[in-house]
Amino acid sequence: MMEPFTRVVGQDWRVRGGDAPLCRHLEIALRTAIEDGRLAAGVPLPSERAIAAGLSISRITVRQALAPLVADGLVVTR
Repeated sequence: MMEPFTRVVGQDWRVRGGDAPLCRHLEIALRTAIEDGRLAAGVPLPSERAIAAGLSISRITVRQALAPLVADGLVVTR
């Protein structure tokens, strides 16, 4: 799944979440992609590094966005 990750989270992912931090914008976009089936269960996500590079953000921002999804059981990390 190395298609441009913006196809998964949407081109407008940075504007979702209002004035929230960038990690929250990404969390919302990922949560939405999971809920509407663009990210299917059991399909591995690209690495944090690949997501960060694909979206031109830092790896820590990706990690902070994934943390609540992991806590909610929507994503499993390895």
